[in-house]
Amino acid sequence: MKCPRCKTKTIREIRYENFVANQCSSCNGFWLSRESLISIVETKEQKFSTSTIDKTISQSFEGVPEAEVANELDCPVCNKSMNSSNFGGDSGIIVDHCPHQHGTWFDYGELEKVQAYREYWDQSVDSNELFFSEALKDSNNTLGASVKPKYELSTLYLISIAAATIVDDFLNKLHGKS
Repeated sequence: MKCPRCKTKTIREIRYENFVANQCSSCNGFWLSRESLISIVETKEQKFSTSTIDKTISQSFEGVPEAEVANELDCPVCNKSMNSSNFGGDSGIIVDHCPHQHGTWFDYGELEKVQAYREYWDQSVDSNELFFSEALKDSNNTLGASVKPKYELSTLYLISIAAATIVDDFLNKLHGKS
């Protein structure tokens, strides 16, 4: 497979966090299928230091810089121009994805930044669990003891479901799915 960045046949199949990934031996970028990307980000096998997470978050911004849009890369599967997008909409991590859903290209360091970005949001959810739990208790007390929810789900569980859909929603938007 030809590397979209180097334009040479330097991509080899490797195991990354126990999932199949394709990495360029020259520039160290990654080509990942949708399934591998979701699995890697959700598994969270690699842990990141607070300084790495802080640095990733401090570099976040919305949109895609014009230079990234102008620097089109070709999909290594179908050779069509890939689309550049800001992962999560405002992470500042610009990734390139095939419009025909063959995969996503991550330049060197971008995959780890995506993982750190996701870890930041997971940590935010964990640190705010107590706050949300207390807020729910207060709202239930305000409603009165006679009002009981039909289903009781923990706040952390509900927030975890929302956080777990970030990658999937992002990929669906990239590929024009609703």
